[in-house]
Amino acid sequence: RSMKMRLGNRESLYFKKIEEALLRIKDGTYGLCVDCGGQIGAKRLEVRPTAELCIDCKEAQETAETKNAEGRKFKSLGELVNFKV
Repeated sequence: RSMKMRLGNRESLYFKKIEEALLRIKDGTYGLCVDCGGQIGAKRLEVRPTAELCIDCKEAQETAETKNAEGRKFKSLGELVNFKV
């Protein structure tokens, strides 16, 4: 039951991403990175047609997420503090 709910949620999120990609096609911004405005490579769009970020911006986002997930960076009093584990 739990798995069925998770799959349903994932499916809903994917449909939302498809709708957003169709809107970007309609307004002429499909294939442009939402962060830097650069072109998203054709091969990336072939593999992931709903991509909103170019590969460089996506890698930077994933690196930042990984660092935060591993607990290496914490915000403290508005400052970014690095802790070594």
